[in-house]
Amino acid sequence: MKIACIGGGPAGLYFSILMKKRDPRHEIDVYERNRINDTFGWGVVFSDETLGIFEQADAESLAEIRRHFAYWSDIDVFFRGERIRSTGHGFCGMARVKLLQILEARALALGVRVHHQVEVSDLAPYRGADLILACDGVNSRVRELYAPVFKPSLDWRKCKFTWLGAAMKLPAFTFIFKENEHGLFQVHAYPFDDGTSTFIVECREEVWKKAGLDKADEAATVAYMERLFAEFLGGAKLLSNRSLWRTFPTIRNERWHHENIVLAGDAVHTAHFSIGSGTKLAMEDAIELARRLEERQGQPVPEILAEYEKRRRPEVERLQKTAQTSLEWFENTQRYMSMTPLQLTFSLMTRSKSITYDNLKLRDPELVRRVTEEWTRNSGLRPGDAGGGSFGQDAKAPAGKMPAPPVSDAPPDVKPVSDRLKRVKDKEAAEIPPPLFTPFTLRGCTLQNRIVVSPMCMYSCTDGMPNDWTLVHLGSRAIGGAGLVIAEATAVCPEGRITPGCAGIWRDEHVPAWKRVVDFAHAHSAAKIGLQIAHAGRKASCQRPWEGGKPLTQGAWQTLAPSALAYDTGYPPPREMTPADIDRLKADFVAAARRALAAGFDWLELHCAHGYLLNSFISALTNRRTDAYGGSLENRLRLPLEILREVRQVWTDKPLSVRISTTEWAEGGLSDSDRVFIARGLVEHGADIIDCSAGGVVPHQKPVYGRMFQVPFSDQIRHEARVPTMAVGNIVSADQCNTILAAGRADLCMMARAHLADAYFGLHAAEAYGVDVHWPNQYLAAKPRRRKG
Repeated sequence: MKIACIGGGPAGLYFSILMKKRDPRHEIDVYERNRINDTFGWGVVFSDETLGIFEQADAESLAEIRRHFAYWSDIDVFFRGERIRSTGHGFCGMARVKLLQILEARALALGVRVHHQVEVSDLAPYRGADLILACDGVNSRVRELYAPVFKPSLDWRKCKFTWLGAAMKLPAFTFIFKENEHGLFQVHAYPFDDGTSTFIVECREEVWKKAGLDKADEAATVAYMERLFAEFLGGAKLLSNRSLWRTFPTIRNERWHHENIVLAGDAVHTAHFSIGSGTKLAMEDAIELARRLEERQGQPVPEILAEYEKRRRPEVERLQKTAQTSLEWFENTQRYMSMTPLQLTFSLMTRSKSITYDNLKLRDPELVRRVTEEWTRNSGLRPGDAGGGSFGQDAKAPAGKMPAPPVSDAPPDVKPVSDRLKRVKDKEAAEIPPPLFTPFTLRGCTLQNRIVVSPMCMYSCTDGMPNDWTLVHLGSRAIGGAGLVIAEATAVCPEGRITPGCAGIWRDEHVPAWKRVVDFAHAHSAAKIGLQIAHAGRKASCQRPWEGGKPLTQGAWQTLAPSALAYDTGYPPPREMTPADIDRLKADFVAAARRALAAGFDWLELHCAHGYLLNSFISALTNRRTDAYGGSLENRLRLPLEILREVRQVWTDKPLSVRISTTEWAEGGLSDSDRVFIARGLVEHGADIIDCSAGGVVPHQKPVYGRMFQVPFSDQIRHEARVPTMAVGNIVSADQCNTILAAGRADLCMMARAHLADAYFGLHAAEAYGVDVHWPNQYLAAKPRRRKG
């Protein structure tokens, strides 16, 4: 096979090595624009897992690479004059130029031809090749030439960075957070040989401009950074190497191949340097492509390339999602500057979700012990107490004065340990409960833990009346160990139901049926129980999900909305609400709150999410009104705030949460600042805590799913609006909950499907962590016995 590699970086050189190893008859030419030994940047870093992959691919080159590695296992975080060290991680790094030298020497020894200072502007000279590998970097000329085919997207981010070196060997992977009169600067640094370290400085673009660095040359940049970080450098010099200020682009392509051309490395995808995986991705691209070419030898090249993309894309997209989460954490570090150094370290360590509370406890149990102890102390619990006490937001405390739980995130290129590698159980674990099992108090209502059963529609009522299914469903979750159980979205009027089977609280006759459920939970569990009151708006009058979920054709009713816009094709247009409709709606919500109070509920939630009626007033995508309830965000929020104020006058002394859709996942929807504005407004008008959900507003939404995928919205609102929050969205384990809470991303963790799969989630989680919790008398025979000592 005749192969042309456009780009002599890690992807092109490593692919050439692997192909020549498989068949020396391959004719391979590598064309590199730079001179030999030229390279942008300083060091590269790998994890032990990545090295195992390289070992299988080409043991010879890895053996030479290992000879030049610097090894370390610690991570240092410098913040507010303190250093927090985490150990037990395991990294190795080396000079990028040395890596390229090793790969090029290996390629040449195998018979690959490497051509330097060749600028490729057209592929015509290479059309005689059977395969063209385009690995020509972030500014790929090949990608540009075939942009209509590859359909690239470049997401230019909010920070500026410069890749410097430091004439010193750092002892650990080092993160520095330093503020001056211009703003916040952060450093990502690590050693890569006996006398040099990579020293990447990053800041927001507005900070970069304020500092005058937009006009600085390399020498001026180095001088500024040496002054700023003098206390950390200890007299060592910073080094430049084409260390221009750059903006990081997240690069994606809809298609990776065309005819016999395939993109690889940074030309096709990028991952933020905060997880250190750019070189890893490029070399793993080479491994996968060489494997597919070998397995399908003799088949048409375009078919092989299609199979390569099919196999490789999911792993790349998974890692890009991890990198994006990490990138966004670093873009928004200003919001975390009120944290303690210990909490910031935990937040940093767990930012990308690759490291969790349990995972970090296996690596560094002492750090997790300190984090948990500080979090517990800030929550008002004394170490040694397993229950009781008053935590969280007190009824009389200002919204911004809630305790600030701890933090966490994953360093470069580290994989999570499986949840099956369960907890390190020691004496400290018994004395200091993990964050999930610390109580939380709101307006005098104390939850025994931070586990919340999220409202889940059961569609099993008749005329809104709760029944045996309601009792068993909610009762079993209450005795199952949750701190709070919130009943499903409950309609405030018949027309507010999503389906004919939805629960209701629009008649006084509903109250005794709900009281039966509430009384059971109070009599047989330690759980508190809440009710979510709602109106489905334009998404009402539908079949139950198992009947198809489409709009009703028989027994349908007129739907209402702020504007006469149907939810989707096939949905009847709703009637635009009149002033009289709005007045009736307010009265319905107030009456529902009174009935919830009469039924004995401990907690009330106002549903302003998922495209239902109050949410559709808030979103500009669904509200086209021109009166006082439409137009600006202030106007669109007016009706939910009016209802909230009136409900609060009835629901005076008990907790009141509001569920919001923090984003519509669609163009033209809420901005980052909008969701903060909404949360602040709700708390100022009577809400105690914000339930941070997302989506459901429009059918053309494009959510980015994944583990804990909505938690960043809770994190932002909690720190920028300075209000308590409830996190929701594919939270499935106690480990994830502990991570969220300890990192300060939420005050409570809401789970729906996890509780459908395991009604006794709370009891099982308590057993796993060795925490003593309430069990109903009838189940005491099965209660685990606590170990002594």
